[in-house]
Amino acid sequence: MKNVYAIGFGTYEGSVIAAEKWGDPAQNMLVPKARSGSWEHELHFAGPFNKFIMFNEDNHQFFTKQIGHRAIGVVYHNQFEHLGNYVPSIMSERYNAFVHVDQTNALHPLT
Repeated sequence: MKNVYAIGFGTYEGSVIAAEKWGDPAQNMLVPKARSGSWEHELHFAGPFNKFIMFNEDNHQFFTKQIGHRAIGVVYHNQFEHLGNYVPSIMSERYNAFVHVDQTNALHPLT
């Protein structure tokens, strides 16, 4: 598809607004430190600051390793973080760009 871009977001640790299941009220949830060896862990240890990465022909070859990428969406279960929540990903094939916020703070929904 032309003119369609996928931008991924991730964090090393912090808090997010999510629900335990679809239709449940949103709540503030803690996000534990990223699993060792995951994409978010690697970005944190490359330097504990926010990052923006554009994947392109010049750098694609540096991001072809399959790596665990934390999945946090509308539904999130931080108590099961150690069991799952990580999707095997080749980041330069999954996204056109990636925003890494090293430490997040849950947003407050607009009312």
